[in-house]
Amino acid sequence: MRRFLKLLAVSTLSLLFTIALFYVTIEVPRIVHEILLETFPDWWWPPREEEKRIIEFLRPIGYAAFASVLALIFVGFAVGKRYLSALGSATFYLPIFAHFAHTMFFLAGIGVLRALWFPLTDISPSVLKLGDSAYAPYLALAYLFALITGTSITQVRIMLWVAITGNMILVGLAIFTFGTMTWLYGKFKGLDIIDFWIYRVSRHPQYLGFLIWSYGLLLFAANFQTSRTTPAPSLPWLISALIVVGAALKEEVELSREYGEKYERYRDRAPFMLPLPRNLAALITAPIQVLRKKRRPEDWKDITFIITFYGAILILLSIPSTL
Repeated sequence: MRRFLKLLAVSTLSLLFTIALFYVTIEVPRIVHEILLETFPDWWWPPREEEKRIIEFLRPIGYAAFASVLALIFVGFAVGKRYLSALGSATFYLPIFAHFAHTMFFLAGIGVLRALWFPLTDISPSVLKLGDSAYAPYLALAYLFALITGTSITQVRIMLWVAITGNMILVGLAIFTFGTMTWLYGKFKGLDIIDFWIYRVSRHPQYLGFLIWSYGLLLFAANFQTSRTTPAPSLPWLISALIVVGAALKEEVELSREYGEKYERYRDRAPFMLPLPRNLAALITAPIQVLRKKRRPEDWKDITFIITFYGAILILLSIPSTL
């Protein structure tokens, strides 16, 4: 009976958490947009002086917010509070919701969140596209489907967009929920290492859920252009994803130091995030083994190398799309 009550409690808490996240994803941005329109109105033909005044008012606020988010991320890594870094990552991606508001002025309503990206867009709005290599899995699937069916790539991309973006958001939330439920149940049982249920196929299901959820939003934004000036923000998504990966690696370094061989055996059994084929996983992790001469990252230097190395490759691959 006690075990049943624990399972019921964690299931209820996780379900309520997921409902809240879904509400935040779908409904809260609309409500916030309507409220913010009273302060940051939209115009079909924006008065240039008024537009300039709002931009100049928001620019220092945006730079300060950008610096604060970076500080939150770095502090999280420095003091070992990985959830601070994950929170910074999610905050950095928050302006994505502005993409779904039908406005002419890019800072109208919820678009004001884009002020966070001023340090990037002041260089050029195209900088936001420096993560376009992230679309590779989606485009590969589209081209494969087009080749098999003989359908035009444009039609296939539209069909895939309609079919998978909303489902990815739901799947991401579901994985996050199940991961949270598993973690809570394991803690209620007094386990040091959670290694059952979804943790058998992913060592970091909550982070995985966030990545899938946010990737669904990115794909949705890429096919839902409503602003005159800002492309779909693939670079902020890429940066957020790399920070999340770094937080997960930092967590593993700490757990390995605390539990030693017991945790290493679990790492050998369960995939890092996605349950990829072993050969593909080995190929992805080869650089750390070849360049750092280590099987796995062991400290913050290794983690910094991994994030920088893969981030640089993905940004370089995105340059043709940006140009």
